[in-house]
Amino acid sequence: MNLITLGYVHSPFIDKFGTPRQSQIAKHSLSELVLEKKIPMESLDGLQKGTYIWVLFGFHLNRQSKPLVKVHPPRLRGKKMGVLATRSPHRPNPIGLSLAKIESLQKNKITVSGLDVVHGTPFYDIKPYLPSYDRPRGKQILWTKEVPFAKLKVSFAQKSLDDIAPSERGLFKTQLREILCEDPRPLAYLEKTSHIYWLRYGTWDVGFEVSKDKLKVLKLKPA
Repeated sequence: MNLITLGYVHSPFIDKFGTPRQSQIAKHSLSELVLEKKIPMESLDGLQKGTYIWVLFGFHLNRQSKPLVKVHPPRLRGKKMGVLATRSPHRPNPIGLSLAKIESLQKNKITVSGLDVVHGTPFYDIKPYLPSYDRPRGKQILWTKEVPFAKLKVSFAQKSLDDIAPSERGLFKTQLREILCEDPRPLAYLEKTSHIYWLRYGTWDVGFEVSKDKLKVLKLKPA
């Protein structure tokens, strides 16, 4: 089977670190699905602003020589789980699925919100989300129900956002809160104290520290 690359994602998530682990976490962060010139624009007829789509994409940054059988989901804090019982990117086939909301349509570009995909990711297909079929009633994977995810309380140091235009500051804080409250740190760093982490969001590098269940944004600098 040969997959045709429909286009590439332009998103504010420049690195894997800081990219949301699930779609619809960062509902206020916008990404663009930019189609290649070879894709007829007529293929977008019927898509509408305000509706949801499934985006099928490739985990192009994976570097494993062979697929993993078991992985460490962040929610389990070190416990292993079979890769096919998780949404880990380290899969037998490096293919991901994300749910996004269409914010606007313009020629070969679809602006969406809620996408959990790194900038530069190739995408292979778009399908409409149909609530009557895509939201069945039934049991969810047991371990995800048994281990609720505790969100961090995010605060901002005084003057940490001074370089952001006052008119944009409120939205920027909301965007960062949605990402940071989910604790983007890798498993190996969860026990570290007195450590400043740097996360790239759009054109900014965001410095923050974590203490127990609290995360504080300390400063920003241009990326």
